[in-house]
Amino acid sequence: MLKYLYIMLRLIIGTVLRGAKLFIKQKNIIILSSIDHYTYKTNTRYLFEYLSKYLTNYDVYYVTESIQIKQYFEENNLKYLTKKNLINYLWVALRTKIVINAGDAYFNFLNIINDDVIKICTMHGNSPKTTLPKGYRIKNRYKDFDYICFNNKYCAELIGIKNFGLESKKVLVLGSPQCDQYFNQNKVKEKNSYKIWSRRLNQNFSENSKTILYTPTWRPYQYPNPITNIDGFDWEEFNSFLAKHNFFFYYSIHAISENNNYNFNDTNIRYINETEEHLYDTNNFLNEVDCLVNDYSNTNTDFSILNRPQLYIMPDYEEYIKKKGFTEDYSIFISGINILDFNTLCSSLSNALNMPEYLAQTLQPRSNLLNKYSSVKIKDSCKEYKNFIDTL
Repeated sequence: MLKYLYIMLRLIIGTVLRGAKLFIKQKNIIILSSIDHYTYKTNTRYLFEYLSKYLTNYDVYYVTESIQIKQYFEENNLKYLTKKNLINYLWVALRTKIVINAGDAYFNFLNIINDDVIKICTMHGNSPKTTLPKGYRIKNRYKDFDYICFNNKYCAELIGIKNFGLESKKVLVLGSPQCDQYFNQNKVKEKNSYKIWSRRLNQNFSENSKTILYTPTWRPYQYPNPITNIDGFDWEEFNSFLAKHNFFFYYSIHAISENNNYNFNDTNIRYINETEEHLYDTNNFLNEVDCLVNDYSNTNTDFSILNRPQLYIMPDYEEYIKKKGFTEDYSIFISGINILDFNTLCSSLSNALNMPEYLAQTLQPRSNLLNKYSSVKIKDSCKEYKNFIDTL
């Protein structure tokens, strides 16, 4: 009963607020948000900080309920919205001109974001896996945006128009704000040297240690942690191997994954728990990563810009093709060994991190990926977004 009363109350309040909007003048306000209000990552993170600094004719806000993120914003003089200050939260939302999100749903508290508010989707990466499973509801949700942005023209046409079924007038090519950082070689080298997050996530990390990141992507079907499905895999044996070679292994899950079998930790293994580390951002961490272990994730594209070795764990490759699929043949983009058993995993990590020729052997598939799916031709994406917003 209380649940239905709560729903009715939200509907009534939302209706009143939408009516009130008719008498409230819209202002130059932008609201950015993440997949939830306790994370701060991907394209909207980088775009928010850039626009806050350079788009001086707008008030730019980020939506969060995280104490960690609020503290970071306050330390850096960045504006944010929180329900802890509900009056300001509503007052800003009622007057906003633009909302921006990296996923398939924008900020819309009590459905007060109506048709006169411009809705922009930055996406959170482009790769051959950026497709929609057949019949998946996400397709119509992207169409709710006024503009959906892609890394390059190829992605815009193949993914945006052909696969997502978007109108061409909604599709923009503005690059990838989260990848702008990779084109500043001095900053990249500095982050890889200091390895701040490698140390923060694992206090055992030491001088000359190597950072390995594993980023299995979401599947539209139930599946365990893929690494545990390769022949002979054992967490404790893997940790012993890592410790022997001074390697440190970090792993995460996709933001919308429902699989909770990701909590093994040991001296040289850490699960990145984003419910505790609200400021963690994969793209920032990639600067520190010496080898990426991947499958079909968009990190494949972004990490390729850094020109470092990758390995792949895809025991469900055929099932993924059948139930999710790719924009085109994925095999021509696999820039590393496809791991099928534990011994190959260990030997391949040793080779990738100790033998320069390993990287040279993967040049062609990496080039294929960069040419078709990356933002390498737009090295100042945040500025491209600013210039576009200036025209609105």
